[in-house]
Amino acid sequence: MRSKAVFIVGERGSGKTTASKNLERLGWRIVSAGDVIREMCIKKGLPTDRETLQNYGEYYLKKYRYKALANKLYKEAQGNEMVIYEGIRPIEVVQLLRRKYMDSIIIYLEANRTIREKRVREKYHNQKTSLNQLNNHPIEILVTRIQKIADYVIGNNGSITDFYRKIHEIITKF
Repeated sequence: MRSKAVFIVGERGSGKTTASKNLERLGWRIVSAGDVIREMCIKKGLPTDRETLQNYGEYYLKKYRYKALANKLYKEAQGNEMVIYEGIRPIEVVQLLRRKYMDSIIIYLEANRTIREKRVREKYHNQKTSLNQLNNHPIEILVTRIQKIADYVIGNNGSITDFYRKIHEIITKF
């Protein structure tokens, strides 16, 4: 059993990657659900655009179920005492992974729609992708269920400094 896991979840554009990368500098290992799905697509010879990743993630969950994805993510974290799981959508996967750790917390990130839309436009500048398109996919809708079991809900509508301060206050207590 590993010692500590932090689950950073939230809707598109809420700051999951930003928070994770900030904690990575403190020695935390990031395991990104999106990166794991991307690797599976590459091995299958599939494209790695957002739509394909969402569709393959949904297909994988239907075919292999939640436990298979939880086990794949857990295997990615192998050998690390402090792990950040970033971008998991189904609550069931979070719950299965959480059982494998002595200590874990769930941090749910929120940001208002206007800010999230701006972030998504910046991130996908080379693709014709809108927040509505991303959020309306069935796999994306699942993430809001995790907020109900989150240990912390953090608003990410202000400055990056304020956001990092909030994250570090939680991690310091943990």
